[in-house]
Amino acid sequence: MSIRHFFPKLADGDREIDFKHLAPFTHSLQGHGRNGASIVLRVSFRSHVFSRAHKGETQGLFFLDENGNRRIFCEDRYAASLQLPALCLGLLSSNALTWESRDGNEKYNLASIGGALVSGAHDTVIFYLFPSGANGIDVEFVVVSFYLKTWNFAHVKRRDKIIQPIKKCYYNGHRVPK
Repeated sequence: MSIRHFFPKLADGDREIDFKHLAPFTHSLQGHGRNGASIVLRVSFRSHVFSRAHKGETQGLFFLDENGNRRIFCEDRYAASLQLPALCLGLLSSNALTWESRDGNEKYNLASIGGALVSGAHDTVIFYLFPSGANGIDVEFVVVSFYLKTWNFAHVKRRDKIIQPIKKCYYNGHRVPK
């Protein structure tokens, strides 16, 4: 697993689109580590936070994502991504609720933005965690995607505070969810 430290700028005619706001950043969870130490997270982002799947379009701004799949730049997702680092900090600081959900063939943790988990449409951060190999970083918090999703919380059986899966990753030394 790797961390994307920056995204190359995209050129759209005379306009240059940059992604400086999606640079990885660290956040410390004070007192949650071994012997009362902090757990240091590095929050990073994947290109799906500002793009959507390519579905045969012939016009648009195309690029290859981290897995070599063709994606198309999405103005709406890009606009939403401008607030994403602050939203992620808010999730961590408020110890927001999170839950596991299957997405295709992989599992991801999901966290709803915007307060109470009331069924309906919510801005949703899709992420996973894994132990870091970088000096000074304990856990990698990788934001895979961010979009508006309709949830029926009657079907979400288990909810945890976001610090619980982070501690699970830190103490057990494996990807969360597995």
